[in-house]
Amino acid sequence: MALAGKAMGVIDTIANLQLVKLYQKDSAIFLQVTKMLMCLCVCVGAVKKLLSIIPCILLHIFDVFILYHNLPVPAAVLALMSHERLLPCSRSSPRLLDADSNRSPTGDTDQGSCRPLSVTVSPGHGSVFSCCNPAKLRDRSATFFIIHALGGAILFITDGIIGSYAGFVYTYAVSPPLLMGHKMAGCLDSIFWAAITVGRLASMYLSYRYTAPKLLTVSLVGVILVQCLLLIFYTSSVFLFFGTCVLGLCISSVFPSVLAFTEDILEYKGCATTVLVTSASTGEMLLQLLVGSVIHSQGSYSFLLCGTVASFIGFCLFLLLLYIQNIHRSQHTGKYMQKD
Repeated sequence: MALAGKAMGVIDTIANLQLVKLYQKDSAIFLQVTKMLMCLCVCVGAVKKLLSIIPCILLHIFDVFILYHNLPVPAAVLALMSHERLLPCSRSSPRLLDADSNRSPTGDTDQGSCRPLSVTVSPGHGSVFSCCNPAKLRDRSATFFIIHALGGAILFITDGIIGSYAGFVYTYAVSPPLLMGHKMAGCLDSIFWAAITVGRLASMYLSYRYTAPKLLTVSLVGVILVQCLLLIFYTSSVFLFFGTCVLGLCISSVFPSVLAFTEDILEYKGCATTVLVTSASTGEMLLQLLVGSVIHSQGSYSFLLCGTVASFIGFCLFLLLLYIQNIHRSQHTGKYMQKD
């Protein structure tokens, strides 16, 4: 499991880094797509748990179906790594971006169109591991590092909320005062991941229409309101289902939006993608441990209280990020004016 988790973390980081490198201003839309597909896989796994009452032969067929549909994933990753010259045996193969950028402006065109096909590659993320170079961090302003820290802290909390809610909502539902049935409580996890999947599907369109700060404001405020309402109606099983669905919809777009917004502030010249993906994974791991220990010592009601407190902290960090962003951009504007 540890090796599988490590491999998934590497693939996730490299995929996000390459999407930001390729699409930059439009990366939020494509980040929503990748996260939606990941949540869809988690949702399929959660649905499998609900099928535990069906015969074992059907579960075996379900497992084989998932296995053979996931086999192309490592093959595709190896093919992309080969094209990007990340494997020792692939130094002679042309890189995908080089092939596109080397096209003649008067050469390949769309069928029925005179507009040339061209790809502009920004030097911001020169390679997958280029942000690890200490020379890139010299002569950076303090706001440069603060933005990395704040973006990472927001995702540390929000992904931690996702992990802890998915991990302990079943425990909360079967404990007093709800005392929900085990089969019904098992549906909550599936509903939560299904809501996240639908939310990220809708966020593809919303990311095209609205800016990342607006989406983040609505999402984080929605998370706080839902958590507060869950605290108020903590004895209602019906509202727990409703709140789980709305919470998944609200929190679904936070990760891609924060990642795209932070990279845009830093003009795609920092290490934001690596830092943010690492922070999100760390939060998903540590907050589950923290919430689990609190539930064990203080009771099931503390599960909702921990989520509410974390939501308020995340929103405050986002407001601070907006403030630091204005300072950072005003500093860069002043430098450009001095050069002129």
